[in-house]
Amino acid sequence: MNSPSQLLGKNTKINLSDSQKQFYKKIVNETISTEVILIKIDGAQSPLNQDPPTKVEVSQSKTLVKYLIVQNLFESEEESARRESILGSLNKIIHQWSLQVCTEAGIPENEQRDSGAKIYTFGSYRLGVHGPGTDIDTLCVVPKHFDAKKDFFEKLCRILQSHPEVEELQPVPEATVPIIKMVFCKIQFDLLFAQLRCSTIEDNINLSDEALKDISKESLLSLNGCRVTDTILQLVPNKINFRTTLRSIKFWAKRRGVYANALGYPGGVSWALLTAFICQLYPTAVPSKLILKFFTVYKMWPWSKPVQICKSENPNTYEDWQKSYKMAVITPVQPTFNSTRSILSSTLEILKEEFKRGYRICQKIDKNTAEWDLLFEKSKFLQLYKYYIRVEIFADNENDFRSWSGFAEAKLYIFCRTLETLTMTTDLEKIHLYPVNFPSDKTNFATCFYIAFTLKPRNTSQQSKRMIDLSTAVAKYHEKLAPQKKPTVGVACSFLKRSELPDSIFEGGKRLPRVVQRRNPNFVKPTPNKQINNNNNNNNNSNNNNIQNLKRTVENYTIINSNRNKLARVDSSNLINFDLIQTRNSTEEILNDENQFNIDIKNKKKIQVKLNQQSNNTNQETND
Repeated sequence: MNSPSQLLGKNTKINLSDSQKQFYKKIVNETISTEVILIKIDGAQSPLNQDPPTKVEVSQSKTLVKYLIVQNLFESEEESARRESILGSLNKIIHQWSLQVCTEAGIPENEQRDSGAKIYTFGSYRLGVHGPGTDIDTLCVVPKHFDAKKDFFEKLCRILQSHPEVEELQPVPEATVPIIKMVFCKIQFDLLFAQLRCSTIEDNINLSDEALKDISKESLLSLNGCRVTDTILQLVPNKINFRTTLRSIKFWAKRRGVYANALGYPGGVSWALLTAFICQLYPTAVPSKLILKFFTVYKMWPWSKPVQICKSENPNTYEDWQKSYKMAVITPVQPTFNSTRSILSSTLEILKEEFKRGYRICQKIDKNTAEWDLLFEKSKFLQLYKYYIRVEIFADNENDFRSWSGFAEAKLYIFCRTLETLTMTTDLEKIHLYPVNFPSDKTNFATCFYIAFTLKPRNTSQQSKRMIDLSTAVAKYHEKLAPQKKPTVGVACSFLKRSELPDSIFEGGKRLPRVVQRRNPNFVKPTPNKQINNNNNNNNNSNNNNIQNLKRTVENYTIINSNRNKLARVDSSNLINFDLIQTRNSTEEILNDENQFNIDIKNKKKIQVKLNQQSNNTNQETND
């Protein structure tokens, strides 16, 4: 069968194989609905347009579904049946564990069924937008006589560990939302825990506000996943068109590198809420029009204003969201919370650019001058920039890497947030964190993330050399990693020009030419604040004199690890004093080998610099 790239050229018809044609005929009525639904939904947004769909819009929607089939975004009937069977197997394990806990608690046998744990699904699977191989979000709800640590994270984990179909078991009891991560029957599961203040849990229990009184904060957050998912489905006027549109938007967000809640971008819940809001505004629209309206609305949305699919019971929280967050997409259940609270200034700017790009392309699709593959084209992140920061997360073994990598990745947004502050006092102009992990060529237990940046235009009076000291940003990042830092794990940061990026991170190992971005012609370099400059000068004077001399004199250098066969560890105490990035003809690898660095200068002479062990006093930041 032809590849998607061969099938989906501009102004070409999408060709399906015989099996894909049969599958399309089965699901077309499940993915596109032309039914005009004008039912008033309590609490939902009032519609802006209720015109019935045109033949052209229906035709474009059918072409969209064909494209999604080619991209393998739908599960086959066999795969769906297998997934349901696996869920049934997991439910049996939970049921047996529940009976064991009830017996030990002295619950009579005839009451154990309603006094035990219940399993619920939420997220993409519950919404009906999951695809082949996607994970399943599940929630284990237990009554008051269960103990989270003893019963859930010890007894249940022992049962799961002994099961032959369970792999990569990772309990995380200290997380904000207590969770057990595992692979069960080759499918990734996230199993959350919530405890209610009642003695029994019926099969048809209503997780309403009344049932959630006096429960812990952790349980409330865990329950919110199910409650938000169910409320979204209740508040959208046409579930069929909502699901196809959301499936498309999530695929677009992943392809464009704007899907990662932990790294400062919207996550699955946020994209579902943003899509549901558009469905409420255009209740009669088919998926092709909904996608166009999605980008039309959000390209000009004032992000100081929250996006809500139902009215908040507390209007005072509106001002709080405006003051506290860059972007606010509010959940529809009480207590409400902002699902995009981790959005940064830099990631919001990336989102705005992508919304504008999506709008331009959808306009062309609407005029039949472009195809859907252009909208879903993969981001050219590795072609767009000249300078990159590589953050390499590594460990000595698989178990340590599994727990360490997730923790270190979740703290990357702190690094980017600190980098954003440098745009006010240095030549840094734009920060772009790409939320995709790349392979490392050093060890099997390592992964890399890349942060691109651009520089402000050079002033005519500015000297030829420009240095950027990232010591503060790296130091704060390592402070957040300290609680789980141990000798078998580490993080290494390094600066690379695009020409120095490894071939292995490019698709197919083939390096593509750089795409030159147009600079904003309205950009005006901000005038530095004198007080900030004075503070920076005081800090610079306190730095080690040898390092300052090195910054002024060395133009081209590479820091080389004296032991190339050994993966270097990074000591944050060193990074506070020395983690500069030179932006002209240089490569830096921050490596630690008993604090000795060999510096290879342009004239091939080598000098050794012993780093000062004493770090400058830095302001302590509140733990995130």
